[in-house]
Amino acid sequence: MMNATLVILGSTQTALTVVRNAYELGIKPIVFDTANGITTKSSRAQTIVATDVPRSCLLKRLLQLTSATTNDLYLIATSDDWLAFIIEYRSELEAVYKKIFHPENESLAICVEKKEFSLWCQANEIPAPKIYSSEELYCDEKSIKYPLFIRPAKTRHSDKAMKVPKALEVKDLKELQTWLDCFASEGVEALVTESLLNQNLVQYSVAAVRTNNECVAYVTVKTRPTASACAVGTYVELRKNRQIEQIGIKTLTLLNYYGIAEVEILHSLDTGKNYVIEVNARPWVQYALGLAAGYDFLKFLLQPNDFNIHNTKRSGKYWIDLKTDFYTCFSKNEGLVRHKKISKSDYLLTLLKANVFATFSFTDIKPFLFELKEMTKMIVGK
Repeated sequence: MMNATLVILGSTQTALTVVRNAYELGIKPIVFDTANGITTKSSRAQTIVATDVPRSCLLKRLLQLTSATTNDLYLIATSDDWLAFIIEYRSELEAVYKKIFHPENESLAICVEKKEFSLWCQANEIPAPKIYSSEELYCDEKSIKYPLFIRPAKTRHSDKAMKVPKALEVKDLKELQTWLDCFASEGVEALVTESLLNQNLVQYSVAAVRTNNECVAYVTVKTRPTASACAVGTYVELRKNRQIEQIGIKTLTLLNYYGIAEVEILHSLDTGKNYVIEVNARPWVQYALGLAAGYDFLKFLLQPNDFNIHNTKRSGKYWIDLKTDFYTCFSKNEGLVRHKKISKSDYLLTLLKANVFATFSFTDIKPFLFELKEMTKMIVGK
């Protein structure tokens, strides 16, 4: 379709969908990562895995790609740690790549850092959970309304050994002090906000692509897992909701956003209020859902005149990650079916409705076979 090469930072499941998206558009995909993820099983992309390489050497490898092709080079990240890499080396990368499909660093940093995003929402009157300052937490205990939600204030990279959890809810002062001490002992700043997990919540996402002139968006609902899990969606469906869509578009507009994004929004059925939780400033794991509904965001960025909004759908598409959804429903500790939070018949019904799959593709079958093998091991193990 065009003389273009898309360098995709990351080799996770998200990157796999971006690879297939680029390949179908006639764009050469190159996957670049520091580890072998599921995308390295794909036959659709050239893969470069640079293990045990300093960050400065990673930059050199990325800059050298221009000497291996006459195509225009484009760059996109599929994880937050690679977004941090782009922020750090943006000027060097912009000297080589025709376009980086992410907003400018000022906007990108707001999206990546959770505390900055919460403060930005507060300053711009975007509906979001109340943030508690250090003064309120340590000096004004009477103003605190439990439960509270705690997570690292800054996005964490390559720190799997840390004792600090990704997110958790605390219900009283004793729990709060215990976890604040834990964060402090690990040298991690804590972001403390009001918790919404005691409410009846609908988990929405606004998927969008935005340029300086136009924004295209659609809405999805995370059916599984529940909001209390604070986890990535394993079963997600397309859902028309103009109000939620406009909140997402407004958020991206005020951010002066450019590129592909997912705005996570919680709606409380108890109060009727909506809360913007975060902006994923990149493609996300359910990116294939939009493609199946006609929302080819990559085409919109590269060839906007060929994108036809009239060929899109706003309902009728159901995305599933078979492996992780099976765990969500049947794991010993958290399984929704095992613990009778949903019935077996409801689970089977959602399986029958599923028509978009995380890794399955007739034309690129190896990643799915790899996942199927891993899923079989998991089931047999149980």
